[in-house]
Amino acid sequence: MSDLSKDREFIVLSGIRPTGPLHLGNHLGAVRDWVDLQNRGEYCSYYFLANLHMLTTRRITGRSKGEKTGLSPTELLDDQIGLVLDLLAAGIDPSKSTIYAQSSIPELTELAWLLASHTPVVRLLKMHHFREKIGFIDTDKKEDEATRELQVTLQSLGVSVSHEQALSLIRADFGTHLGELEKSGLTANAALLTYPVLMAADILAVQADYVPVGDDQTQHLEYARDIACSFNVEYGETFVIPEVWKKEAIRVPSLRAGGKMGKSEPAGSVFYADSPKVIQKKFGAASKRDVNPPRTSSDWRNDPGDPVECNVFSFYKLLGATEDEAWAREGCMRATIPCGECKMRVAARVDELFAPIREKRLELATPAGRAFALDILHEGGLKARARVQEVVGKAKERVGVPFF
Repeated sequence: MSDLSKDREFIVLSGIRPTGPLHLGNHLGAVRDWVDLQNRGEYCSYYFLANLHMLTTRRITGRSKGEKTGLSPTELLDDQIGLVLDLLAAGIDPSKSTIYAQSSIPELTELAWLLASHTPVVRLLKMHHFREKIGFIDTDKKEDEATRELQVTLQSLGVSVSHEQALSLIRADFGTHLGELEKSGLTANAALLTYPVLMAADILAVQADYVPVGDDQTQHLEYARDIACSFNVEYGETFVIPEVWKKEAIRVPSLRAGGKMGKSEPAGSVFYADSPKVIQKKFGAASKRDVNPPRTSSDWRNDPGDPVECNVFSFYKLLGATEDEAWAREGCMRATIPCGECKMRVAARVDELFAPIREKRLELATPAGRAFALDILHEGGLKARARVQEVVGKAKERVGVPFF
């Protein structure tokens, strides 16, 4: 870690895109940890609404082939305020954490421009996030893996190529893929390509020491570390070198078979605002097995299950319900409990977790709550911006483009 981190409080930074109400995946994967970190009192916690990142995939109202598309500015604003209220209901405390929006700090985009001018475009084109979003490569398949697979395929055809030659073919195919997408009306915007640069600016501008990120964002943090190191070498020590906040990766599955829980599939997600009946209904309709057909009410006693194949069973571990997990494992493998009973017990545990959050969220769903959220963003923006202005001002001076 950079020496800049000495003689000051360590800073933890994390952000979330305001693309809709928070769900169980957001809570277990991020928000729960944010609350824990702020309550430890060991760090300065900075949590921001990534509302500029939001624009990479959320289209503002426009027209396509004569039809209205996207969300209106009012709808986008409502989502941002709703996210703040969700965070407050979950336990984020503005007296302990700084909550702000990217759009409150114009210096972030200034720094992003400085960093972009020191970043080869090829590196951005190789980012897994960008390649996955435009449909070129699966996020779980790294470039090296794809290269090795191509070598094996060609070898089976009697063609031997080196790793470098196969890699060149992969990258050439990527260029062809982009050309085909352009002809087909690719909707990905330039901001999606430069997403990692703005993310690096978010991190470096507040001199963050630790950044809790998921596996899908690790490559972006590596880029932030690399660009900070190279900038410090070229212009003198300017940025703290951030580190990943190490934690066990959590993947909360969708209640529909396949994929992870997300806002784009409401039926497969459990939201803070869902009532007990809605939670029961969603788990009741949940896909139980990825491989075999689910047991029916008439045959379950003669059909022992395998918890490993069950989406619902994984929630016991995610929720830390060890006793229930043992009960479900034994009951499933010995066929002493029906799937429906197992589902309803999971639903009850989720409802227990969400009940106080839901109650608090309802209290905040008022004009006064909305005004409170706006005040929090305003005050947090002022505090964060004061810090960012100092860092970005120093970076601009060292590059030779100060504010005259």
